[in-house]
Amino acid sequence: MTKPTKILKLFIFLLLIVSCSNKKQIAEFETILGKENSETLTSMVAEFENGFLRNKYPDLNSEQAYERLLTEMRDSKLQSWNKLLNFDKSRFEKSQLKHEIYSYVDSVWIETNEDPKIVRQYRYLDIDTFRKRKSWTSYRPQDEKKKDSLIQNFYTWTDLNYNGRFWVALKETCEKNRFITDYLNIANSTGPVQPEIMVERMLDANLNYSDYFIKRIIVIGLSYQ
Repeated sequence: MTKPTKILKLFIFLLLIVSCSNKKQIAEFETILGKENSETLTSMVAEFENGFLRNKYPDLNSEQAYERLLTEMRDSKLQSWNKLLNFDKSRFEKSQLKHEIYSYVDSVWIETNEDPKIVRQYRYLDIDTFRKRKSWTSYRPQDEKKKDSLIQNFYTWTDLNYNGRFWVALKETCEKNRFITDYLNIANSTGPVQPEIMVERMLDANLNYSDYFIKRIIVIGLSYQ
């Protein structure tokens, strides 16, 4: 056997190992996330690629389009940092996946005691059971005139559901992926990762935009936050 043939066979062998490892990783991720949630997420990615990206960048393949989109966002060529898409999001809005990713404010009130505060109560999904947790912001006397608008604004707040299957699945299956590990660390520290930060880090990391997990992080972070 010639040396070039040996090298080629070794290369093919390594590709097979990587491919099998990636398939196993994806299967584990989808098992943790759940069949219905995985199907919903896959449909979101398909809509993003076949709708928004294809219409905006008809001459590029999906991987090139992802990178072009992030580059244009970084260079401020796009006016809106999030909610880029106009396609129908009703499936996501009605899905369990929505609650596996995010938690939502369902109650807001003001406590006037020795330490006045505006309290917001989040509703989140924890292993198929909805639970509630509280967070608060200081309330100052000068806020009294605008308290109604403050309360209404807090109802629009969204946080990550750290107990949700999406985040658990990413953590369990992508612990060797440096970018995703860093992404999770930021999310755990600050909550929803701002698109400006995510875009910069993705471009600096020179990512593979055909990667199953990277696509899902982009779609969730830029379109459904």
